[in-house]
Amino acid sequence: MDINYSGFYEMINRLSQDGLLTPAPDLYDLNNEAVFSAIMNRLAQPLPDGTDSPFSSRNPLSGHGQLVGALVYLQSIIGHEINLIPDRTWLILFQLLGIEVAYPEFPVVELTFYATSNAVISRTPVNIPVATQVQSRRHSNLAALTLQNAVIQGGDSSVTVNARINQAGTLLAEFDPIEMSVLPPLLSNIEAVRGTSIIYPGSKGESLYEVMLRARKQFQDGQSCITPRSFYNAALKAGATKVNVIPGLQLDNLGGYYSDAVTVVVYPTTMSDLVFQDLSTKVLMGDRLSVKPANIISIAGYLSIRVAAGISNAAAFNLVASAIQSNVNPPHGIWGDLDFENTLLTAIKNYSPSIFGVESIELIQENTGITLAKLTIHPWDLLQISSNISFNWVR
Repeated sequence: MDINYSGFYEMINRLSQDGLLTPAPDLYDLNNEAVFSAIMNRLAQPLPDGTDSPFSSRNPLSGHGQLVGALVYLQSIIGHEINLIPDRTWLILFQLLGIEVAYPEFPVVELTFYATSNAVISRTPVNIPVATQVQSRRHSNLAALTLQNAVIQGGDSSVTVNARINQAGTLLAEFDPIEMSVLPPLLSNIEAVRGTSIIYPGSKGESLYEVMLRARKQFQDGQSCITPRSFYNAALKAGATKVNVIPGLQLDNLGGYYSDAVTVVVYPTTMSDLVFQDLSTKVLMGDRLSVKPANIISIAGYLSIRVAAGISNAAAFNLVASAIQSNVNPPHGIWGDLDFENTLLTAIKNYSPSIFGVESIELIQENTGITLAKLTIHPWDLLQISSNISFNWVR
């Protein structure tokens, strides 16, 4: 079925007449031939064991070549549909994320008006109305409009007032405020005017691409909480030293699994209230946010470890302690590891050639004496090896 885009293009034409519309390049601009070639080259790579790939042929008429071609074609159609989204829709989507577009701003300069000698001698007050327009002597299309009423008091020779340039955006590099010196007609008792300084150089505004980069930076800095990574960064910035983000889970009186819920587990445990206060101002309206302190599970027990014959007990202890500190307690433990025992064994065995392996192991929860195998481990549990764990060295 053919899709009629005539209404879309008519809308785009009308939107293009809107001076506030921010232009943006196509979001999908990949070349179909290049994408097809890249996928076929990837499929043709040898297998991990060195044998030839069953898809080594780069013939587009092969079975996998036709499948890849169909996928690239469908991808290009999706990209085309994305590119048809008008800019104004993207601006609304950014606003839903709490990101307002920075539109062009007008530069502001300082103008000094000088009274005639007769007005100064006669002590006659001279009025300069708001929106008095002063032209540039170098650029005929450039003017500055005063932002407030000003008065040269009787006996004074001049007054300084701020004025807005009539064109939004940043000033030209060659602009000199002195060029703002052409007086409007019928401005009585004013002999001259001169621009004296630039108060604000203006701003060119943002393109959609720049807005996207700023939105991404806000997520990375934890200023807005949308993705799990943004929640993670925000919690760290709020003062937590270790964070686990669990999307879809709510841990409170109405706990459960919800698509709009997120639970942030933090360590130190004393930081949970502070992190919640900070993150609650950054989530989307209506999202369910839970911030909970980590449930610390300290693991003790006994390990029998075979080490090289020439290594002392002290040296063996230092090696194992370093392995645990680097891979098991980095820092403050590991979140909800269901295979914690194997994690510990692997960390110790692979740390040094002087450690041959763990011959026997018994791990328990330090404060209860319950064996690790009988514990129910949750994502909000923080497992760490206690300093009370003991070792036996076998040679």
